[in-house]
Amino acid sequence: MSRTVELQCHVDSCDRRATHELLPGETRMQAIGRFIHLAGWGYNLIRDQATCPGHMAELRAQAKNAVGYIEKARSAIIATGLEAGTLSCPKCGGDLDFTVSPYNGHVHATCRTSCCLAWME
Repeated sequence: MSRTVELQCHVDSCDRRATHELLPGETRMQAIGRFIHLAGWGYNLIRDQATCPGHMAELRAQAKNAVGYIEKARSAIIATGLEAGTLSCPKCGGDLDFTVSPYNGHVHATCRTSCCLAWME
């Protein structure tokens, strides 16, 4: 059994790889967890995919940008005073369908444009 873990960035155009030694008694997932914490890599457990530090910075920037759009959309949704409706998506200009819970005020919204905004509180 191999005593190393090799990670390769899942981004097709990236050839970045890293090899990490397992400590005695350490499982593969424990080694990956320790490595990504120390080296700045990202790891998606569901997809079993690694992301190099450079691409992690891009993903963080995209997430920060999306949060800005969500905050703008949420403010517009609350301002309508409606429990359900459709607004213009602040990111793409498409239709953003929403509902607001009368129980706790949580907003659920989805843009009709694929791979755009979608969230639920």
